[in-house]
Amino acid sequence: MNEKTYADEILIVDDQQPMRLLLSGLLRKLNFLNIRQAASGTRALEMIKRHRPAVVFLDLEMPDIHGLEVLRALREMPGGDEIFVVIQTGSATKQNVERARELQVNDLLAKPYSLEKLEISIGRYRASAAD
Repeated sequence: MNEKTYADEILIVDDQQPMRLLLSGLLRKLNFLNIRQAASGTRALEMIKRHRPAVVFLDLEMPDIHGLEVLRALREMPGGDEIFVVIQTGSATKQNVERARELQVNDLLAKPYSLEKLEISIGRYRASAAD
């Protein structure tokens, strides 16, 4: 049986390497091949400018730049409104969620999350990409 693979570029932004590796592994189980990682908000913005990923999984609590600031900067980039952004966080406070929505986040995954929840988020991305 030959399962479909996806070439969409994905960027995982999280200062915790175990979380980046976990998410990368889950995405590979979902047949995504082109996965990049950034350990800081600063590095993520550099990579987004250079590689323009289709999907960004973005942690909020990072030591250099808060994820919401990364999201704001991403949305201000030319074409930044076309990138599907999923906030992945262990601090899904009402204030963070409201601010993320103001900045046009596409989805939110509360840590810890499962493969099933990730599949739902990817389904939302696929549906938006089909529009």
